[in-house]
Amino acid sequence: AAPADWLLEIQPDARDKEIRKLKDEVRSLKSNRPVLNLSARYPEGEGIKITEYADFKPEEIEGFLKKARMLYPMEVDFNQALLSDLHQALYVNWTEPSGEEIKEYQESEYPRWLASLKEYYAKMPVRLSQATRYGHIELILRNDGKAPAENTIVEIEALGGFFLIRESNALLEIEYPRKSKPPKPPLPPQMKGPYQSLALSNQRGPDYSLGDYILPHQHQVLQREEIDRYLFYWWSGKNDFHSRKWEFECQDFRHNSAEEIFKVHLFIPSSFRKQRAAIRFRITASNLTEATEEIFPISVSRKTGDITSELKRAMKSIKDNGFE
Repeated sequence: AAPADWLLEIQPDARDKEIRKLKDEVRSLKSNRPVLNLSARYPEGEGIKITEYADFKPEEIEGFLKKARMLYPMEVDFNQALLSDLHQALYVNWTEPSGEEIKEYQESEYPRWLASLKEYYAKMPVRLSQATRYGHIELILRNDGKAPAENTIVEIEALGGFFLIRESNALLEIEYPRKSKPPKPPLPPQMKGPYQSLALSNQRGPDYSLGDYILPHQHQVLQREEIDRYLFYWWSGKNDFHSRKWEFECQDFRHNSAEEIFKVHLFIPSSFRKQRAAIRFRITASNLTEATEEIFPISVSRKTGDITSELKRAMKSIKDNGFE
């Protein structure tokens, strides 16, 4: 018999040739496809550290209201003395406050101020805690492959019962309005006359408007037919006050270019009592056979704050600076 090394290799048949051709095509496709890498940064640390405060006792609130009434007693004397000849000249044809105005001030405005002040400090523990319920995470997307990711969809989802919000520094009114100052006491009615502009204005308090929302760094959809195919645009969630899920789209996420950073602010509601949560970061593209996904943890810790010291600080501020 002929030695084995003299024998020719078995020649592939048509089926084997087709399999080899398909494998080569797959290898070529894989070498020219996008390769997405997902990572995260925690600018303020991985966890959200919440401070919780016990509610005030009713006697503590009443004690504060008593001091507020001492600092700003209700006006009972409406005879405005004319201190000089100049004042007399200015107050010609001026009229004293009417009985209805005095009644409105004493029986409605002043009691209403005390009631709003009581409510303000009753909710003070929740507002103080709310200011500590925000976190921040940066989700980073890179394409390290040899081709752009086509028709890319980015999904950012809150797992565990918390919310995605647009800007933590704005301290949005998620649960309770965060008024930085207590309501101002009403000024008593003033004299009225031809020089009304000289009278004191009866200010009702500071402006608590939230101002403009600050969007994430992703670009808003342009008001025109043509958009930049290399940029990410909002797909869903842009107009939500707060949301569990955001989506963005990009026609061509280029390879070997700058990383895309999604700056996400988080809010933990008071009903959330767990110690762990997570963010799902999921990417799909039309030229990828499967989604790329990572889940990044968010830890939540809690401590008890000293509400008494906060109240003393607030009372001292009002004593020193009034309600300004």
